[in-house]
Parts: sequence; C-alpha cells; structure tokens
Amino acid sequence: MTDWLWLVSLVGLTGFAAGWWLSRRRVRQSGLQQRGQFSASYVEGMNYLLNEQPDRAIDVLVSMVEVDSEAVETHLALGTLFRNQGEVERAIRIHQNLIARPTLSKGERSKALMNLGLDYKQAGLNDRAVVLFEQLAQESHPGKVKALESLLEIYQHEKEWLRAIAVSRKLQADDAVNQTHLIGHFYAELAEAALEGGDLRGAAKMVRQIRGLAPQSPRYLLLELRLAKLRGKQRLRLRWLDAIINYCPDYRLQVLDDLESYYLESNGESELVARLLELAADPDSGAQLVCQIAEKLRKIQGDEATVSLLEEHVNRTWSPLLQAKLLSLRELDGLAGEGTESRKLAAELLEGLTLSAGHHRCGKCGFEAREHHWRCPTCGAWESIQYKEVDRWLVHE
Repeated sequence: MTDWLWLVSLVGLTGFAAGWWLSRRRVRQSGLQQRGQFSASYVEGMNYLLNEQPDRAIDVLVSMVEVDSEAVETHLALGTLFRNQGEVERAIRIHQNLIARPTLSKGERSKALMNLGLDYKQAGLNDRAVVLFEQLAQESHPGKVKALESLLEIYQHEKEWLRAIAVSRKLQADDAVNQTHLIGHFYAELAEAALEGGDLRGAAKMVRQIRGLAPQSPRYLLLELRLAKLRGKQRLRLRWLDAIINYCPDYRLQVLDDLESYYLESNGESELVARLLELAADPDSGAQLVCQIAEKLRKIQGDEATVSLLEEHVNRTWSPLLQAKLLSLRELDGLAGEGTESRKLAAELLEGLTLSAGHHRCGKCGFEAREHHWRCPTCGAWESIQYKEVDRWLVHE
C-alpha cells in the first residue's frame, strides 16, 4: 500500500499544480469545460490508484493527454516512479502511449523516447534501448548527453568496446569531458582479447593506441611487459619491469614472478638476489610482497638468509604476516616429535594471515575482492580498485 501512496501523492501534487495554473489563466467557456473534463479524469484516476488498480488508472490518466498537454509532465513523472519502483512494464506502457500521441511537441517526444529507452534498459531489453538512444544521440536536444551516457553504459556491459570508444569520443566532443583514460581501458580490453586469441599483431596495435592516451598508466605498462615477454624481447621486458616497479609500486606483487623468471632465464641469479633485497628494503613494499620475496630468496640462499631478512623487517616494523612467516622458518626448526604437526599448524596460520593480510577495495562503492579487477563489478568504475594491506607497516616507536 505504501508504494501506491507515493503514486497518489505524486499525481495529487501534480494535479494541484495544474489546477492552480489553470485557475490563473484567462480562458473561454470551452476552456473551462476542458478543465472540468481534466478534473473528472483526474479524480477517476485517483480512485483507481486508491483501490490498487494501477492498470485501469493508467488507462484513465493516459487519456488525459488528449485533453491538455500539461498532463504530459505528469505522465513522465508517473512513468519514472513506476520504473524506479521496479514496475517496468507499467512504465513502458505509459511512455509508449505518450509517444503514440500526435499532439506531442518535439521536446516532449524526446523526453518520452528517453524515458522509454531507460525503461527498456532497466528491463534488460538493451537492443530496443540502443535503437532509441542512438536516435536521440543524432538529434540536438538537452537529453543528447544523457542518451550518449546510456549508450556507453550498455556497450560497456555488453563488452562492445569499439562502439564504446566511438560513443566516448562523441561525449568528449559534445560534453567537453575528458574521456582519454576511459578510452584507454577500452583499447586495453581489446588488446587483452587479442592476446587471448594469440593475435600479437592485433594486440600490439591496440597497445599503441593506449600509448597515445595513457602512457604512464599501470595497465599500459603491464600490457607492454606481457607483449615483450611473448615476443622474446628481453631488453624491452626488463625496461617495462623497471617502469612498473619504479612508478607503480602497488603492482609490484603482480610482476614479482616475472622479475624472477627474467633473471633466472638469463643466468643472473646474483643479480636477482640483489634486486630482491633492494625491493624488500623499499618502504613502498608491503608485508605480503616482502614475504613473497623471502620465499624466493629461500630457494636460492636457504633458510638462514631468509630468516635474517625477515628479522630485519620485524625489528623495524610490526606485521602479523611477517611474524607468522618468521615463526614458520625459525621457531619450529628446534621442535622435535611434534614438529610435523606444528609445522602444519604454522602453515595453516600463515595461509590464513596471507588471505586476510590485504584485500582489493573499490574507492567508489567499497566493493572488496581477493583478486584485482580493472573495472569494479558493482559500480562499474574503472581503475577504482586498489590493493590495501590490513596491517600496513606499523613502525616501532
């Protein structure tokens, strides 16, 4: 019943405003008769709403458009309210009936088409919505930007990246809003799709487009690294690794395995050790990265060197994850008899701390995930998800 009270309130307020406006006009006798017809239809529609008969109310209220064009705004508002409350079929019916009226002005028709497109979009009828939004995007009217934005949302949802690029460029031209960063992500999606299909040439073409739009973005650098590795270009591979480590510290964990494989493939074990120690000492390197570095050093230098590295960090900072890693390597070495079971317990503790030590969180809507997403699955924002460590480096006083 509460939902219908909202409808009644909306129609009631609109009817009051329309009645006040009509009372201020100087009209002929025929105009006064039309006002009476408007009031009778209005009251009949209100009665149907109060008796929870919305479909019959729609029939009556839609007929009011033929009496007075001022009722158009009432119907647009009523359709929007139906859509916002999930009654999409009723919203579609209202807006379709409005569009069918030959007496609508160009502006009123554009508003009705825009609202019908939004109805279709919410109902998941994207093909119908696209037809209307594309039509509106070709016209010059106040709702053109909204139509383009709605098209962009649909194309992103359906992963129609080339069409999304075209719409973004139109938005940039019409609305004077910089879309280069967004377009860069669309080209990145195309590049990743090409790489998945083994099309290195097509991927490189897309990456060149990103270079002209966002040459310092982490996604561009990661794609260049991936291309260099697949093409066997070792110098370029190291160049992109250095760029990511130096300019995108939040993405160091993502390229750590590639850094290791690069040096091991070129028989540069000593250089790898020096690079890992340098990386571990960097204040921008988090606890989880240091733990991963420690594990890689352990395979090369053994437990003693790894314990020394962890002790140095634990003495300087406090982190449950570092403490657990150090415990698993040092404290349990002296246990006998129960050593196997104790090690298993420590490994489970370390695994649990690793999973809870950090998370990826969207700065727009708060969405959290264990893995990285370039686009938030909840709010759709691009590059809004950043990795955050829960126990981020508490320094001893």
